[in-house]
Amino acid sequence: MHNATATVVFATALAEEITKVRLTQDALPTPEPTNTLTPSQTVKAEPIAGEKIGVVLMHGKGGTPSSQLSSLDSALRGAGVIVENNLMPWGRGRIYDKTYQDSMIEIDEYVNKLKAQGAKKIVVAGHSIGANAALGYGATRDGLSGIIAIATGHFPETSGFQAKLNGSAVKAKAMVDAGNGEKTGSFKDLNIGSQANANVSANIYHSWFSQTGPADVLSNTKKIKKGTPVLWIDSKNDTIPKRFGQSYAFDHAPSNSQNTYVSLSASHFQAPTASIEAVVAWLRQLK
Repeated sequence: MHNATATVVFATALAEEITKVRLTQDALPTPEPTNTLTPSQTVKAEPIAGEKIGVVLMHGKGGTPSSQLSSLDSALRGAGVIVENNLMPWGRGRIYDKTYQDSMIEIDEYVNKLKAQGAKKIVVAGHSIGANAALGYGATRDGLSGIIAIATGHFPETSGFQAKLNGSAVKAKAMVDAGNGEKTGSFKDLNIGSQANANVSANIYHSWFSQTGPADVLSNTKKIKKGTPVLWIDSKNDTIPKRFGQSYAFDHAPSNSQNTYVSLSASHFQAPTASIEAVVAWLRQLK
């Protein structure tokens, strides 16, 4: 756990910054407002001083820019952050219309938009499979000021995940190996305990669901570019954090004094709103 000491030191400063985030709802529950906020409640923060921060904010599987992310988006903009919050290749109406690798190229476009708007510090942030994509982007791109992973989802590297696919990943690989990667097939998809069928090309499915492919959370976390700090926020009732806590992936991120792990009692879908205070405070501390 090479991140432990740095995390403790940075967490002290982070706790002090959290007090600067003002909750404007009169009757917020106590004693854990961070864990019990609902999307309808409003959170405002003092503007973040210093160089302008830009955040690519990415929703979860089958989601949209407004689903689960609206409160976090509003809070970031209220703190003076430039936000690119778009319908992603794994979103409603698009799922899955690009390979994992081509999705990274799409994120490049949003990063360039942030820079064009004057952002000097670039952060990629995501919820669920969006967090997976943020980690994948951080593993393959230099120059980021930070990565924020909220209730990370989609762990194709794990045997439990693969078992629930009923051989679909193996089927897609066989099609790719046989030169039939562009052909469409019917494959199993997973989303927080539910199953569905994904009718996509074998190439696309293989890129997202291969056990050794580019969507591997653990491998990507280990490969995050040196000097890029990570804010990792878990919903403690999700499967991976419930079993392993921060030891599964976060502890394997390259050492950085600003690496921070937060565990929320909020549900998987409530996590983006429940994370607002921690996210804004962490961004305020970015070097």
